[in-house]
Amino acid sequence: MINAEVFLANLRGSQPILEQCLNVATEDFPEIPLSVVQFLNLGCPVAPVLSHSLSASIKCSMIGSPTCDRVALAAAARQNPDCNWILAAGNGLLIIEVNTQLAMPSLRKLAGGDWRWSETLRFRSGDSRFYAFRHAGRRVRFLGSRYPGLKCHWTGSAVLIPPSWFVFGPPVAWDSHFDAEVLDAPSWLLDE
Repeated sequence: MINAEVFLANLRGSQPILEQCLNVATEDFPEIPLSVVQFLNLGCPVAPVLSHSLSASIKCSMIGSPTCDRVALAAAARQNPDCNWILAAGNGLLIIEVNTQLAMPSLRKLAGGDWRWSETLRFRSGDSRFYAFRHAGRRVRFLGSRYPGLKCHWTGSAVLIPPSWFVFGPPVAWDSHFDAEVLDAPSWLLDE
């Protein structure tokens, strides 16, 4: 297992990750869940995670660093068939986490009447919904406490992805089909 500093250092030093992630046949690596392969196909590094506790540190529970190396991921999945999975956000992918109990006023204020963004690839766990967007270039808007119930996961952030589960609590599951289109980030998520 690695600590957060090693995780971030490895992430910063992995610029050619996209080339490793794309265009690899999924049948060559049946140990890797198909939903995890979807994120690899988007050019996003992933890592298996041992912990099944909501209170555990994700980054301290990872088996190795996030990678797109399917050989290494398949080996880790064979050794830990019940592992959870994380996505290392960034690398062209932005995840917005929406707490459905708190976020509606914030979303109405930011998105106005345009809800097309909600048709992107998405997954859920309990009261949280996670929306995946393509993103390159513009800075991500800092949401902070002005927009309760919303959180952006971008460079340096790890997010549990399907098929992840917990001893106590709801699993991380798809809210859309796992191969749904990943839309461009809506302008309200980006700085002017």
